[in-house]
Amino acid sequence: MPEPRPTAWQYAKKGWRGFRWRDRALINGVVGGALAIVALDIAGLPREALTTVIVVVASAVGAAILIPLAELGWAFVAAPMRLLTADVIAIRERLEAAPPASASPPPPNVRLWLLEHVRRGQRLLNRHSGPPTKDAEEWASQASAFLRENCNVVDAERFLSRPRGPNTLEQQVTILHEIANERSEG
Repeated sequence: MPEPRPTAWQYAKKGWRGFRWRDRALINGVVGGALAIVALDIAGLPREALTTVIVVVASAVGAAILIPLAELGWAFVAAPMRLLTADVIAIRERLEAAPPASASPPPPNVRLWLLEHVRRGQRLLNRHSGPPTKDAEEWASQASAFLRENCNVVDAERFLSRPRGPNTLEQQVTILHEIANERSEG
């Protein structure tokens, strides 16, 4: 199972460099500034110079704290767009890795299927004579459904409106054969 998608805050914290206390530059700067203040105070410089040094040291410390916080804020603001970019890249990789979609099967060759229905109807004719049997009715239902789904309305009506009687199956086979012969497929 893939790991859960991080929130914007988690993503921002993950990409944030944090406070750089490990650099020792800030610590060295603070210690150096404190030593400068002490040295200037011992040297007896006027209070204005001492105040200026305190402001400079405080500004350096403030910048060392505020710049990383501003970077964290910016990372939080940019996190949704970066997460979206990561999602789009992941989707693209999955699509490229997926096997190509198979093409849909070609439409049926209506003429060949009609001739198949004719063949089955003729086989029923050879086995039975007289009124339609259950097998003949099932065949007629299948042929009728095929005509309704794959042929025009006129052909389906012609098959369905055949006269009833002892030769119904023979007439249905003849009509199907005529419809198949009128097709130019295949």
